Amino acid sequence: MSLVADRPAATFAPSKVMNTPITPAPVSDDSSAGQPAFDRTYIQIQEFSFYYGAAKVLHNLTFNIPERQVTAFIGPSGCGKSTLLRNLNRMNDLVDGIRHEGDILVNGHSIYDPLLEVIALRKRIGMVFQKSNPFPKSIYENVAYSLRVAGRNGKAELDEVVEKSLKGAALWDEVKDRLNESAFSLSGGQMQRLCIARAIVSRPALVLADEPTANLDDAYARDIMDMFRAFNEVGVTLVISTHDQDLINRYGGHKVTLAYGKQVV
Repeated sequence: MSLVADRPAATFAPSKVMNTPITPAPVSDDSSAGQPAFDRTYIQIQEFSFYYGAAKVLHNLTFNIPERQVTAFIGPSGCGKSTLLRNLNRMNDLVDGIRHEGDILVNGHSIYDPLLEVIALRKRIGMVFQKSNPFPKSIYENVAYSLRVAGRNGKAELDEVVEKSLKGAALWDEVKDRLNESAFSLSGGQMQRLCIARAIVSRPALVLADEPTANLDDAYARDIMDMFRAFNEVGVTLVISTHDQDLINRYGGHKVTLAYGKQVV
């Protein structure tokens, strides 16, 4: 199952690359799978280096990321963890003068395949940023927005997806009676959970989160990590960047430590 297999160059089928159902698939009896369901590799970083102009900011990184777990890129500010995270959905392509060496494979397919449509790739990956960035719209419309952009405006569908996404982000009970209020009326922790709800509307198999707990108090940070663990249980792979090693130590998971753009083993 390859992106380059006998099909038009303009076509990219995200279902063949990232559209893993959000409900976990049954464990295969095929011995060639070779690994338990929650230990299989989902992302492969292969001798990956990255440059902003002449500045090399990531140095020959090679490691695997397991599926259905929380993997944390850990390190101080400036170590390259956010840059690496944003390469997983090629957001860094929007920056002038960048280039890379090596490769990144998601579910066995290179995200740098010349036949891959980058916008389609990004649509299949949820993204949560360090600073909560709700749209200047109602709580409801923040979640429904991407569906409306895709031309899906049926009220019944929108209501169902908004409710499911807010429940998935552990926010529904707090906002179900105020969906038409501005998103800016929410607290900081609630706004971050609203952004998470927005990120899971498309039922992604992979969610990236850049310092998702950095601006939250400890209670809200625990809520976010509990939510991420719940996502793992229904088949979602999480990759986050953080400088909070204590938080990750408490929750376990897979850790990749970076310093000066290099992996610390």
